[in-house]
Amino acid sequence: MLPNCPPSPQGPIRYCLFRLLVAPSGFSADLTFWWHLQWPNHIQACAAKAHTGDTISINALEYAAIIVNYIATTAAFLDAPNETNPYPTALFFTDNMASEAWIQKGAKKSPAGKALEFLQAALMINNPVGINADHISTTDNVIADRIS
Repeated sequence: MLPNCPPSPQGPIRYCLFRLLVAPSGFSADLTFWWHLQWPNHIQACAAKAHTGDTISINALEYAAIIVNYIATTAAFLDAPNETNPYPTALFFTDNMASEAWIQKGAKKSPAGKALEFLQAALMINNPVGINADHISTTDNVIADRIS
């Protein structure tokens, strides 16, 4: 079991995500993978200007990181399909309420959120892996806090 992710009632595949303004990461102990990437410099610069108005919101960065995790999940599942569960659901834990809502219902106002929503929809077409999100409190998100 992942130390900071509660057990999933929806299936065995659980994920945790670490949103960093410079480089997001995620892992699944169930599928035994870890990923890490660094945002391009111009994305980091826009994220660092969070209070100026010329920014990329942390909500959009967190949502983008969940989508990268979904891509990694799909690749891992297609590489080693589970015949007892041919249509698994990936459950992503996030401490960001906006990205959690966007995964489940879509973005209402954010242009970046809406753009990412189209990407998520395209990735889900004919994909055997479903997607869901659940909230993890900031105090329970200890691994992300230690990495940050």
